[in-house]
Parts: sequence; C-alpha cells; structure tokens
Amino acid sequence: MPKPRFPDWSVRIVFLATFAFAELLLLTGTWQLAYLAGFLAGMLSLTARRAILLGGLGVAVAWAAYLVYVFVAGQGLQLADLVGEILGVGKGAWWLLTLMTLLLGFLLGLVGGLTGYTASRLFLWAEPEPVADAPKG
Repeated sequence: MPKPRFPDWSVRIVFLATFAFAELLLLTGTWQLAYLAGFLAGMLSLTARRAILLGGLGVAVAWAAYLVYVFVAGQGLQLADLVGEILGVGKGAWWLLTLMTLLLGFLLGLVGGLTGYTASRLFLWAEPEPVADAPKG
C-alpha cells in the first residue's frame, strides 16, 4: 500500500495546533506529555528545520501563557520564591526558575518535533517530489 502524499500545512496552522495541544495537556495536568505536542508539530511539518523550530516554540509559548496565568491568577510568585529558597538561590530568583521552566518546555517540544518529523517520514507520508528547474533560455 503506497503512502499518501504529504499535505502542505502552513506554518501558522502547525504552530497553532502545537500550541493548542500543549495548552490542553497543561490544563489537564499532564505537562510531562508536552513531548507529544512537539511530536504533532513534527508530523505536520514539511522540513526537519521547521518541525524542530515549531515544536520547540509552540510548546514554549504555551508554557509561557500558562505561567502568566499561574502568576496572575494564582500564587505563582510565592511558589517560585519558595522553590528558589529550597534550591538555595534565594528569594527573588523567580525569573531564573521561570526561564528554566520555559527552557525545559522548549527542549521537550524540540525533541518531540524531531522525532515526529522522522516518524512521519518513516511511517506516514511519502517524501515530496523535488521540483525540477525550468530550462533557461
């Protein structure tokens, strides 16, 4: 059975799908599965570079939006200060913990995007055919 041709998804659609899936995972309390949101970006991306970039950015932006919600609506700043004191970096290091959290989200999305791209080329989509250049003259 031949593989179907790869649909040409736009960057915006892939990013929004990744963002929405990562946000859904965060809101259900399964942040550990953010890798799967990056995997989705890899499955829908045309190139490996786009898959890695969109997977990482989609998850990191979703985590940033969730952290804004936690800091505004919840006790996120006090919790970050407490964790900073426990880790020994002192009070007021909430920005360092926030940066580390966003970096973790970016890396999870990045690795998910790469493996999703690889898996889609192996198991799901056929490689797009190269476009031949028109003869000059």
